[in-house]
Amino acid sequence: MAAGTTVQTEAALREKIKKLTPQQVRVLDLIRNGLQNREIAAELKLAESTVKAHVTEILRKLGLFSRNKAIIEIGRIALPLPAPCQSARGERERPS
Repeated sequence: MAAGTTVQTEAALREKIKKLTPQQVRVLDLIRNGLQNREIAAELKLAESTVKAHVTEILRKLGLFSRNKAIIEIGRIALPLPAPCQSARGERERPS
């Protein structure tokens, strides 16, 4: 019965992840990979305060109380990563 509960929790989490914006999904993926806000900001070319706002909203939308809990919960499932974003100049960023 415990396995059924885990699957239901994962399914609920997947539904909540669908409510995240593409940028929030990118931030969540980088959190899962262990990056701090400063590193995420550099990676996505955002202000650190913007990343902090994204993290706060991600936790709220997922119903989680901490970044560590998010890492644990998200670590079990695959994230639907969006296509590379466009930079502020409108140029498409190319993968390295």
